[in-house]
Formats: sequence, C-alpha cells, structure tokens
Amino acid sequence: MTKKTLKAVRKKHSSWQKYQQTKEHIHFQHYCRDRNTSTRECRKYRSDFETKISGKQHIKYFFKYVNSGRKVNMGISTLTDSDGNMVDSDLGKANELNTFYSVFFNEN
Repeated sequence: MTKKTLKAVRKKHSSWQKYQQTKEHIHFQHYCRDRNTSTRECRKYRSDFETKISGKQHIKYFFKYVNSGRKVNMGISTLTDSDGNMVDSDLGKANELNTFYSVFFNEN
C-alpha cells in the first residue's frame, strides 16, 4: 500500500478507538469521515494497482493476481455417523445430515 493509504487506515483505526472510549457523537462523526477517506484511498490504490498490472508487460503478475482471488468449493467433508463409521458418499452424507437436523425441524 502507499503511505497515503496506510495513513488513512491508521487514522480510521485511531478514530474508532477514540469513539469506543468516549461514545460521543462528535467522535463518531470523525470516525465516519476517516472511514470514508480510508475506503476511498483503498479503492483508489486497488484500482491503480489493477491498472498497473493489466498491461502486456506484466502478464505474469496479472494472472497471479487473478488466480489468487479464485476460490475452490471443496463441498462437504467426510462425516461420522452415529455408529462411528466414516461416511464418504454423497447419499450417505445427505442421510446423516437429514437425521441430524430432523430433530430441529420437527413439526410437533
């Protein structure tokens, strides 16, 4: 981050701490002003960074940045049934979750 961005984030943090200590409305207004400035600076920094790496000469950094934001959904992990056996199949997992949550969603 740039020095200006870091300064804005630190000022926001100190304004929040000041408001938490005093609980005065004027300090909350200062915090809101600093929060908005910090958000604006962070968005500007991110936009400038993305513009900087989007050129052809920085293709490696561009794809590294894009791939860092990708998320992988692993699904539901292995479950243990009431007998202590590990359940791996999708149908088995569905049945185990059904029996567990049926207690909470009972019509009685």
